[in-house]
Amino acid sequence: MGKRFVAEFQVNQPEEFVGFILTDFFAKEGFQLTDYNGERVWKKGIGMLAAPQFIKVSYYAGQVHLEAWLKFAILPGVYCGEMGLDGFWGFAIKEQLKSRVMTLIQLLQQQNGQAVPLQAQQSMTPPAMGYAPSAPAPYQAVPQPIVHNPTGKATTSLVLGLVGIVAWLVPLLGVIITVMGIITGITGRKSTKRGQATAGLVLSIIFLVVSVLWWVLGIVSILF
Repeated sequence: MGKRFVAEFQVNQPEEFVGFILTDFFAKEGFQLTDYNGERVWKKGIGMLAAPQFIKVSYYAGQVHLEAWLKFAILPGVYCGEMGLDGFWGFAIKEQLKSRVMTLIQLLQQQNGQAVPLQAQQSMTPPAMGYAPSAPAPYQAVPQPIVHNPTGKATTSLVLGLVGIVAWLVPLLGVIITVMGIITGITGRKSTKRGQATAGLVLSIIFLVVSVLWWVLGIVSILF
């Protein structure tokens, strides 16, 4: 249970290319770069609703080393032990992190023959790779990467928002569905389907409030 997921693979791309893919992906997925227990890692969540997710990536001499794991949350911000990505315990959150890892690996392994002048790719300099890359020549060409586009999250948010229109009749189900709609909507708004994600996000917020109010009214009616 405590064994981290580990993957090593060749990329053979410029450091700027890898750095840009990483920072773009993690920004869209809501991860933050942080120092945790002496390691420079990307972290998502504080353990309030689900186990916090961790991904560690290093790149050297054309090879990527990637580790991914979850932590047991005793309280928000208070963790113990580690969980790998296998096993039944915490299956849903493990599958979510595993899907993110597979997507990231695919993005890093992409083969793209396009190239653009480095001067047009200044934003590709990675601020968080854990080392300072050597300064490239002013007109060095680097590949133009295919970036992360979480359109699936946008569609999921819209579907959950629409389901929330009737799910509020069962308050607990309504809360679960609309919270998931909000989470996926936030990520989906960073995709090319921003409109779908926004619609799903708005619907989810509205019917989350309705679900909570209906739940409270149900409790009040029982007590009084």
